[in-house]
Amino acid sequence: ILEAAGSRIHLISDTSVRRLVRVTLQGLLLEGEISSFAAVLDKPGFTNVLISWLREMKSQGITPEVYLAHAQEKGKERDRQLGIFYQRYQSYLRQHDLADPDGVLWLACEALAQDRKLILNQGTLFVTGFDQFSPVQLELLRLLHTRYNRFAIYLGWDSQRSEDSLALTRLARTRNQLQAALSLETRALDGGQSGDGTALSFLSQTLFETENSAEPPEVVEDIRLIEAPSREVEVRTALGQIKQLLIEGVSPAGIMLLTPHPASYLDIVRTVSEEYDTPILQDEFLAHNPAIIALLNLLSISPDYPWWETLEALRSPYVDQDWLSPGQIDTLDRLSRDRPVIGGREQWQYALKPVSQAIDPDLQEVDDEFEGAAKTVKEGADELAEIEAGLMAFFDRITPPETGTIKEYTWWLQTEILGIWPEPEDGQEAEAPPAAAESLNLLEACQDSEHRERDTRAIAELAGILRRMLRSSETIPNQAQTAISWDQYLSELASLIHRRVLPRDRLAGGGFFGPLEETRARSMDHLFVLGLSEGEFPSPPPADVFYASTEREEHPLPLVRFVPADDATLWW
Repeated sequence: ILEAAGSRIHLISDTSVRRLVRVTLQGLLLEGEISSFAAVLDKPGFTNVLISWLREMKSQGITPEVYLAHAQEKGKERDRQLGIFYQRYQSYLRQHDLADPDGVLWLACEALAQDRKLILNQGTLFVTGFDQFSPVQLELLRLLHTRYNRFAIYLGWDSQRSEDSLALTRLARTRNQLQAALSLETRALDGGQSGDGTALSFLSQTLFETENSAEPPEVVEDIRLIEAPSREVEVRTALGQIKQLLIEGVSPAGIMLLTPHPASYLDIVRTVSEEYDTPILQDEFLAHNPAIIALLNLLSISPDYPWWETLEALRSPYVDQDWLSPGQIDTLDRLSRDRPVIGGREQWQYALKPVSQAIDPDLQEVDDEFEGAAKTVKEGADELAEIEAGLMAFFDRITPPETGTIKEYTWWLQTEILGIWPEPEDGQEAEAPPAAAESLNLLEACQDSEHRERDTRAIAELAGILRRMLRSSETIPNQAQTAISWDQYLSELASLIHRRVLPRDRLAGGGFFGPLEETRARSMDHLFVLGLSEGEFPSPPPADVFYASTEREEHPLPLVRFVPADDATLWW
């Protein structure tokens, strides 16, 4: 739509949105305009909360001007500061011809409203796969539906139920909104509930219904309800039955293991499926990959050099360091236990002192425990000096500059740690790394890994994140040359890594594990559902950071309100 309108708006990525939010917050903090949130401005979680809030405002069609006007007239100081942030954020986008994903819908609606001849089509527009629409999406549909010869919206429904049925809560609300906005003709399609007397049919007809006189079938063979004392037992029971089905020759493609809350079961399902040698395909979080875990540990060691993290990095199969041999690392481990090292270069150096240097001759008394620990140093002074030199060289390699631009930190990470050379720009040759720099070759270790495909895929995703960070700094003016601290860079990188999900390989063999919504898109022969415990499903809504429930109910602006019965629609 925007291309047809001749718009030159540039859509920014989620990474750029996050950077712009942080830059806007920093500017407002320096001006003293956002004092209510000063204590949490540098927390990645607060950035996530603000992005969710922005999406809520934009999806509801609430402009910065409307929100700020309300906040200044009747709102609290919190609302006023949120309004100032929202106005500053949106003004920045407008001034630089940028738009975030939600703002693009605003601009599309504006373009259609201004030009009645835009997107005229002789064909048919089909809208399917939705069960709810935001006000902005409804407005977009309203502007589009008269521009096509035919316009059809498909919505899941059960004509045998009352519109007041709990199972149709979300769908009924959506249908009413569509009717009010578009005045469409409603036609029910064939293929409703058959009522064939099976247990599944009975469950479908009676679930979430408070009044139903249907008689349950005498024989129930196609539904089993299993009570388990813990999530682990729950998963083991389900995977045990899945493995039995596979042994009997059932196709893995017809088996699904679903839950309303996949994150609570992800690690357990992965561990037990490997233990049972049962193929279960599931989304993988990039942060769970062993190579990425090793990398994040490596990057977090400086400047404190904590004991456990240091030894973990030195022994990691993903870290190619030749300063210390396995025997020397074992010696370092033993000495740092005898002379306890918590962190800091000085403590590591002290743990590697010979006995003659470790005990101060000027002390009149020596603690027995200290003296005993000192005497466990059996290595000579030269050997200890060699270990110390190797350890300090390792620390030097993994210590980033105190400040730098996004590009400089990314370059340091690639040349010193990963071993990935940056891609050259068009018409230019890639700049060679400094002659003295020798990477820890994490990429090469992944290529030689026992799980080569898994680890190299993770590193490829990491490279994509680094490229997006670079592009985001270049997209937002004045950011490419702005120096930041290493903690800021690492916080942003870690936040993006933890948000990244590696999609499943749907062509690979195995049953599927995922969210309960997966049933909408796939058919199956055997369905296992986890997490139907009381208190988990239906589950209470997540805590609202900005508004109490009564504030939302009484707010004059159309804020999104959580409807508990949505879980009923999901299950149905």
